[in-house]
Amino acid sequence: TVLNTHIVTVTADVTTDETTVDAGCKITISPALVTLTINDGTNGNGFDLTVNGTVDGGGKLLIKSTILGTASIGNSSGSITVSSTVERFIPAHRAWRFLAAPITGAQTINDAWQEGAGGTAANPYPGFGTHITGGSIANGFDQAAGNGPSLKIYSPTSATILQSDWVGISSTLLPVTTQQGYMLFVRGTRGNDLNAGMAATSDDDVLRMTGILKTGDRSVSIAATGWTVVGNPYAAPFNLNNLAKANGSTNVADNYYVWDPKMTGFYGVGAYVNISWNNGTRSYDITPSTGAVSPVSQYIQSGEAFFATSTGAAGNLIIKEADKSTAGSDNIFRVSSATTAGQKIRTNLYSLDANGGSVLLDGVLNGYSNLFNNVLDKYDVSKLANFGENLGIVRDGQTLIVERRQDIGDNINLRMWQMKQHDYQFEIIAENLNATGLTAFLVDNYLKTSTPVNLNGTTLVKFTITADAGSVAENRFYITFAKPAMVQAGNPGISVFPNPVVNGVINLQMNNMPAGIYSVRVFNSLGQTVINRQINHVAGNSVETLQVKGIKGVYLLEVVKPDN
Repeated sequence: TVLNTHIVTVTADVTTDETTVDAGCKITISPALVTLTINDGTNGNGFDLTVNGTVDGGGKLLIKSTILGTASIGNSSGSITVSSTVERFIPAHRAWRFLAAPITGAQTINDAWQEGAGGTAANPYPGFGTHITGGSIANGFDQAAGNGPSLKIYSPTSATILQSDWVGISSTLLPVTTQQGYMLFVRGTRGNDLNAGMAATSDDDVLRMTGILKTGDRSVSIAATGWTVVGNPYAAPFNLNNLAKANGSTNVADNYYVWDPKMTGFYGVGAYVNISWNNGTRSYDITPSTGAVSPVSQYIQSGEAFFATSTGAAGNLIIKEADKSTAGSDNIFRVSSATTAGQKIRTNLYSLDANGGSVLLDGVLNGYSNLFNNVLDKYDVSKLANFGENLGIVRDGQTLIVERRQDIGDNINLRMWQMKQHDYQFEIIAENLNATGLTAFLVDNYLKTSTPVNLNGTTLVKFTITADAGSVAENRFYITFAKPAMVQAGNPGISVFPNPVVNGVINLQMNNMPAGIYSVRVFNSLGQTVINRQINHVAGNSVETLQVKGIKGVYLLEVVKPDN
C-alpha cells in the first residue's frame, strides 16, 4: 500500500499484485521504457491494483492475463493516466469470442489483436495475437483461401438477433475502441497454419490492447427494441446484480446474453447463454445449463462483451466502479461452477456421437412461482438464434429461452430448428416439481410417443433427425402435465369452488370427466381474456387450480371439453 501522501517512482521493470494507492498518494512510472506489471493476486482474494490516488508517468502499466489468472483493477476513485496494456488470456479452443476493449485511445485492431502483423507477415511476438480474415491486405486482413470474415460487429435488422445481423468489419486499421463489442473467431496464436482451415489445431493465446484504462462510472444507451451490445468497460470482472435494479439505470431489463465459447453446437464454435433474474429465488438463472455446472455466471469478465435489452422504451445502462467484484471466477475463460434453486424444469439439447459421447448444444428453462405472471413480461426472455441447432419455448407467438409462470399445468411447447440429420438427446432436469399427483410427459408428435418425465430429477430421451420432413418439424416435441386419475362413483360434471374466490385461487373440480385436453378461459366484464390455459385431464376425478391474484370483480369462467 502506498499511503501517507508518499510518491513511489518506478524506474525499473517491477511486477506486483494486490497493491493499493491511497488518496493523495501516487505511483509514477518513468522513464518511457519502464513497465509496472500487475499480476493476478497470490492468494486470489482481492483486487490486484486499487487506485484512490494517482498512477501516471511516461512508462507503461501492464495488466497480466495467463492460464493461472487475470489481474484486475479494483473499485477506484483516483485516476490512472499512464499508458496501459490489458491482456486477455484465451485457452486453446477454436471458437468465436465476444470481446470488449477496456481502454480508450486510437490503437488499431491490427496493432492490438494482430500484433501489427496483418497480411502475410509473420508474428513478431509468439504467444500473442491471432489471425483476422475477411478482407484485403490493404485493409489489414490476413490472407488465406476460403476463410470468411473472422471479426464481426452487430448490425441489427430486427428486434431478434439473427446470424445475418453479424457483419464482417470493413478494416482492421480502425481503432479497437470503435465498437462496444466484437465477435472474434480466435483460431489460436498467429503461429498456427491459417490455411489449415477448421482442421487446424489451436493453442493458448493472449490478446492485448493498449491505451488509457476506462475508469469511473460508465453509461451505455440501450435501444428501445431488440438487443444492445455492451462491453465490460473495466479491466476487472463486474457483477450484473445492480445494473437494472439500482445505479440510476433506466428502462433496463434484468436479463442479459453472453456468448459461451465452450458450448460447441454443430459447428463447434459456441452458443448464446442467457442470464436472467429470478424474482422468486432472488438469484440469476443461467440458460442453457446442466443445472449444476456452468462456465457462465452473473460476473462479466475483463475483456468480455454482452447483450442487454430495454423494458420497452429506450434506456440507459449504468455500470459503476462499485460493481467490480472478486467474487466471480474467470468462468468464460476457465472452469467454474454455479448452482440454481427453485421450482424449475430445464430442457437441454445434446448432440450424440458414435462413441456414446454427448455435447450440449442449447437449452431452455421454465420456472414457476406465485410471484410470476402467466402473461409475458420482463421475467420472460426472448430466444437468440445460434449459428447451429436451436431450442426454444413457444408462447403467445414468441420464441423464448426462459419462461416464468404461476401455473405449472400449462404445456411447454418446444421449438427446435436448424437441426441436422443426426442423433440427439433431450436432458430434462426438473427441480422440486414433484407435487402430489402431478405427472409430466414428453410428447413426440412425429413418433406418436409419450415419455414420462421425472419431476424431481433427470430424464434422458434420445431421438433422431432423418430425411423425413416430420422428424425435423419445429413443433415435434412438447411437455405436457397431468394429474392421475381418481376414478370414483358419481355423475360426470365440473364444479368451481370457492365462490367468491379466496386468496386468489380458483379450484376446478373434474368429476368423472373424459380424458383429453380442456381449454379454460376467464373473461372480465368487458369480454377481455385474463386467463387462457389448457388442462390435460386423465379420465376420472382431479382438482385443477387457477391463480387469479391481483384481480377483483365479477368474472366468467369458460371450460371447453375435448369434444369442443
